[in-house]
Amino acid sequence: MRAFITGANRGLGLELTRQYLERGGQVFAARRQPADAGDLQRLRRQYRDRLMLLPFGVTNAGSITAAAQTVSAAAAGLDVLINTARVYSHAGSGDAHQRLGQLTHDDAIESMQVNAIGPLLVSQVLLPLLRARHKGRILSISSGQG
Repeated sequence: MRAFITGANRGLGLELTRQYLERGGQVFAARRQPADAGDLQRLRRQYRDRLMLLPFGVTNAGSITAAAQTVSAAAAGLDVLINTARVYSHAGSGDAHQRLGQLTHDDAIESMQVNAIGPLLVSQVLLPLLRARHKGRILSISSGQG
């Protein structure tokens, strides 16, 4: 099983990365700055031959393309793409000073780019790798906050 996981440095993404590796899978773990992800670095030392850490941002077209090229060079295809990278605007967090009515234009745009447009574009770029495995799947998972 070959999996590409966005937001692999924490939460659902990190746990899914761990589980795929424990079951013998190969994981391409994507996050903005993999060198700063302590848990991923520990997993990398443990599963050196099956875990590849990729610098990646769902709103950065160049990093999406570069990640797809890296995966293409390392594997014949992907079985699953799991989009877990998400952001949550502070304006909706429930904090007294950050309630609805405080949402800024920039917060709204960032939320849409990361939570909706990003996974769509990542899926589009990785689609040929998913099709190469003939039954590739795309999963987009979010917490209640995403």
